Amino acid sequence: MCFSHLQRVHVLADSTCVAGCGEQETTTHLFCGCTIFSSLWDHILRWLGLSMVFPSDSWQHLIQFTNLAGLPRVTHHFLTVIWFASVWVIWKERNKHIFQETA
Repeated sequence: MCFSHLQRVHVLADSTCVAGCGEQETTTHLFCGCTIFSSLWDHILRWLGLSMVFPSDSWQHLIQFTNLAGLPRVTHHFLTVIWFASVWVIWKERNKHIFQETA
């Protein structure tokens, strides 16, 4: 369900990113562009010993991360799990900010 729909049905009143970066919260912003939440991707790349520039689109972000050039094809499933787990962590943190009103 997209954020604009949630605003239309009055589930979300404010469209400002809950991380406090001041930008409008969209799916792409939350998972790819937020300066607060996107720092997770920097930590993951450092942990994996990789470097890359992510696209600003969520779908392309997934495709690029899970199909990193130069890595064996067997690692693609491993990277897919890491990507979805990371998105889940961001989503859970976002919901914690909203529903528990944490800063």
